[in-house]
Amino acid sequence: MQQEKSIWLHGLSALSIYTLLLLISVYLPVLALVGLLLAVVPIAWFRAKYSRINAVFLAILGLLIAILLGGYIGLFIALVIVPVGWIIGDGLAERKSKVFIFVATALTLMVTSLMQILLARVLFEANVIELMIEQIRDTYTQVGDIMESAGQLPDNFNEIVASSLQTFSLVLPGYFIAVMFGTAWLYVALALPILRKLKVPVPRFTAFRHFQLPRAVIWYYLIVSLLSLLATFEAGSFGEMVIVNAVFVFRALLFLQGISLIHFYFHHQGWPKWGAVATTIVALPFYSIVVILGVIDLGFRLRAFIAASPKK
Repeated sequence: MQQEKSIWLHGLSALSIYTLLLLISVYLPVLALVGLLLAVVPIAWFRAKYSRINAVFLAILGLLIAILLGGYIGLFIALVIVPVGWIIGDGLAERKSKVFIFVATALTLMVTSLMQILLARVLFEANVIELMIEQIRDTYTQVGDIMESAGQLPDNFNEIVASSLQTFSLVLPGYFIAVMFGTAWLYVALALPILRKLKVPVPRFTAFRHFQLPRAVIWYYLIVSLLSLLATFEAGSFGEMVIVNAVFVFRALLFLQGISLIHFYFHHQGWPKWGAVATTIVALPFYSIVVILGVIDLGFRLRAFIAASPKK
C-alpha cells in the first residue's frame, strides 16, 4: 500500500514537471528549446524508477495532457518528448550501456519524426518535404532577384537552382539521419547528468579518443565510392539516392574517426584538452582531409604506432 502511494506521488510529481516544461515549449517560444530538451527528464526518471507498465500509463497520460493543454502543437511535441524520455529511462532501468541508450534514442527520434510528418499530412494535408523544397526554391528566387538587380545573375542560374534542389532531395535522408543522431546526442548529454543528480544509476561513455570504427567500414566506403564514380544511375532514381546517402554517411563516420585520432594524439602527448577541441573546430573546413586521416587510421592502425612512439 505504501509503495503504491509512493508510485502515485512520484507519478504526479513527474507529470507536473513534464506539464510545466511542455507548456513552456508550446507557449513560450523564447524558452521552447529548453522545454523540449528538459521535458524528457521527468518521463525518463519515472521509467528508471518504476516498472514498464506504470511508465506506459504515465506516458499515455502525458500524451493526453499534451493534447488537452497544447492542442495539435502539444501533440506534435509530446510525440517526441514522451517516447524519447521513456526509451532513455528504460535503458537506464535495464542497465544498458550509454551507447545503446544513445542509438535507441536516435532510432526513436527517427520513428517519431516520421510519425510527425505522416500526421501533418493526415491532419493538415501538408507535405513537409515539399514545403521545405518550396521554401528553398523561394530563397533561390530572392537571391536571383538580388543578383539580377546588381547585374550579376549567371546565365545558367536556373540550371544551378535545379541541380541544387535535386542534390538536396537526394541527400535529404542522409541529413535526416545525421540530424536525428545529433539531436539524440543532445538529449542524452543533457538528461543523463540530471538523472545522475537524481540518484539514478547512469553509465558513462568511454573517452571519445577511443572511438573506433570496424575495419570493414573501409571496404564498404570503397565499394560505394567506386559505385558512385563508375555506375550510371538515372537522375533522381532510387539507386542514385542510396549511393549518394551511403557515401555521405560513411564519410561522416570516417570524419569522426579522424577527429578521434586527433584527440588520441593530443592525449598521448599530454597536451591540454582545449587544444584538441580547438583543433577539432579548425579541422571542420578541412573535412575531406580529416576523412582521409580516418581512412589511414583504420587501414594502417595509425594510433597503434602513435601509442608505441615516445612522447615529445
